[in-house]
Amino acid sequence: MISLDKVKSTLEFDKVLDDIAQKCVSETGRARLRNSPVLQDKKTLNRIQQTISQMALVYNVEGGFPVWEFVDVRLLLNKIEPAESFLPVEDFLKLQNFLELIKEIRQFDKKYAQKYSYLHQLINRLHPAENLRTLLEFTFEASGKVFDNASPDLKALRREIEQIDSEIHVRMERLLRKYAEHIQEEYLTLRDGRLVVPVREFAVNKVPGIVHGQSGSGATYFVEPMSVIQLNNQMQKLRVAESKEIRKILKRVSRQVRETGAELVQNLDILSELDLLQAKARYANEFNCRAVEIKDSFVFDLRQARHPLLLRMRHQPVVPLNLKAGESFNALVISGPNAGGKTVALKTVGLLQLMFQSGFLIPVAEGSALPLCRKIFAAIGDEQSIENDLSTFSSHINTLKEIVENFETESLILIDEIGNGTEPTGGAALAIALLEKLNRPGVVTIATTHQNQIKIFAAETAGLENAAMQFDTQKLSPLFTLEIGLPGSSYTFDICRRLGLDETVVTRAIELAGHDSFKLDALLSEAQEKSRRYRNMLDKLSIKESELKSLIKLYDEKNEEFKKKKKHFEKEAKTEARSILQNVNKEIEAVIREIRETQAEKQVVKKSRERISALKEKLQDVQENTPSVNKPEVFQKGQRVRSLRYGITGHISKVFIAKSEVEIEKDGLKLQVPMSEVEIIDERGQVISAVPSEPTSAGFSAGVNISNELDLRGLTVDEAIKETERYLDAALLSSWHEVRLVHGKGTGALRLAIQHYLSGLKNIRGFRIGKWGEGDTGVTVVALKASK
Repeated sequence: MISLDKVKSTLEFDKVLDDIAQKCVSETGRARLRNSPVLQDKKTLNRIQQTISQMALVYNVEGGFPVWEFVDVRLLLNKIEPAESFLPVEDFLKLQNFLELIKEIRQFDKKYAQKYSYLHQLINRLHPAENLRTLLEFTFEASGKVFDNASPDLKALRREIEQIDSEIHVRMERLLRKYAEHIQEEYLTLRDGRLVVPVREFAVNKVPGIVHGQSGSGATYFVEPMSVIQLNNQMQKLRVAESKEIRKILKRVSRQVRETGAELVQNLDILSELDLLQAKARYANEFNCRAVEIKDSFVFDLRQARHPLLLRMRHQPVVPLNLKAGESFNALVISGPNAGGKTVALKTVGLLQLMFQSGFLIPVAEGSALPLCRKIFAAIGDEQSIENDLSTFSSHINTLKEIVENFETESLILIDEIGNGTEPTGGAALAIALLEKLNRPGVVTIATTHQNQIKIFAAETAGLENAAMQFDTQKLSPLFTLEIGLPGSSYTFDICRRLGLDETVVTRAIELAGHDSFKLDALLSEAQEKSRRYRNMLDKLSIKESELKSLIKLYDEKNEEFKKKKKHFEKEAKTEARSILQNVNKEIEAVIREIRETQAEKQVVKKSRERISALKEKLQDVQENTPSVNKPEVFQKGQRVRSLRYGITGHISKVFIAKSEVEIEKDGLKLQVPMSEVEIIDERGQVISAVPSEPTSAGFSAGVNISNELDLRGLTVDEAIKETERYLDAALLSSWHEVRLVHGKGTGALRLAIQHYLSGLKNIRGFRIGKWGEGDTGVTVVALKASK
């Protein structure tokens, strides 16, 4: 691809790459993303798009991918290239983190291999390096200390060190008591690796021993008592022996790392690729990007396309671009007002094509399609150079010269203000000659202009088409919307008036421009306005048509649902009525039999009437007191609910009307429960609709029905602490051993406040940050003490 670096710079592609690279967790991932190659192979590009799409789905469905910062193992391997060299402990810990990450990713793949097949193909190439990972795990503590069991000799040395250290402390404690009146403070300190006691300045001769210096103020001398000198000497020898043994262990482990070097480098390559993919996927999710169809023909079809750098700015909505080129025409001439979006339209097409061929999902709507370009050219912006003695026009011509000499089939050519920088007539003639040269199948040219001669040429020439950036003639402001099929007016004089230029100057300018020129601008303006109104009417009609179809569909669905529910309720009502009638008939028969057997004694008749009266009241109560809560129509798919029996909080994934049950989904777990055992809650866990229950006090109720999760997001620190206090009081009476406090990631202030509060509680066993899959730093998991 000719002058690709120049094209990337012109289109500011490096800024897009830098923005996405910030989402990588490693330097190798960032470097790989910034150096993304422009691809020409359709099969490779399609596979990359599918892999990114799967990674984006992982973040949306599974809650994230297990990837965190990892070391460039090539740097570690370079350090131990000499035979007897070894890594420091901190590098082994980095390597252990590297291998733990591989383990986590492989465990993820084991669970989701069938679901995310493209990711599986990549992850499956990771070497577990289990032997090295196990060796590191059992050699180094998280603090960086070498485990005692790393070697038998180290274990023996550490045991001896511990014994001598204990003896030294015993003797020193005795000396502190013996010379208490001469001791400055009752503490021991280290000087040159030897334990000493702090002695007052004027009593230094009272404590027999070796002086190892004095404090900055001179008021304290540090004395090594004679009774521990021999022990301290032994300790020093043991420390030296310990250091030698640790060095031997480090060399042994370094040899293992060196032998596993090839596997580690391959793992680095795959982890860097996964890091790059997760950054691309997170960007795609953030800006609603998608994979596009790869066209075999050289046709560009962009729908609702948005400029990536404008998306990042966020200060105002980005007006999307709709453009189709290469099918009914080869070259598109865009005209319209200054600052109306012509240059942005060019850069949007070029940037999205570069992103697409560099293996990114792009911010477009469903149905968009792009071809593979062999070459991309961009003549955009003022490239005037004092150093090279080039004017704007000279620089423009040099770029056009490069295009003419190097373009070929399947080239995309973007030219801003074609023929600009010289007198209008000559510039227009040059632009027309260039467009004639570029007008051929398999080459798509998009150019912008203000010159009417070029607009007329585009209207009269096969293979060329006009397009206009829309302008609101009422508000005299650009709409940044492209309409293909009509040339656009520059609205020169309208904009001058809007900006407050003297009216006499504007009027005179119109006279000088000539009647024909002004009339052409007026006709173009009128045509654009009519086209805009017609398009708005079509848009409104389309919306109304869509709303009508949706309403009809909704009506049909609700009607069908009503019919099903009606049949179900009728069946239930008939069954219940039949049961009630049977019971009533039995009662009446029993009353009649009793009256007959007693030959209608008055007392028996009176009691029988009372029984029948009570039966009527009971039937009335059944009719009046039928619970109205948690009827099937209350539940909808997607609602947040809590199962009272199991304490699980999730969302409704299915509603079974016939069985009066709902399916609750949480973290991939699906549970089918009766509607009568479900309460509907809001995002903060507050009950919206619940099953009938005995009255309870406000706040959390103790017992098994409490959820094992409390959502604190959106609360102030004080509110969160109060909610946590109330929740834990209730949770401690429940059957939960562990509960989750969801505070979100944010700035970390709420997490720190919650953990500070928890650290002062005596009725919990402890707390920790959530692991991957539990919410990471956005969740604190609290271990509860068993209730007595």
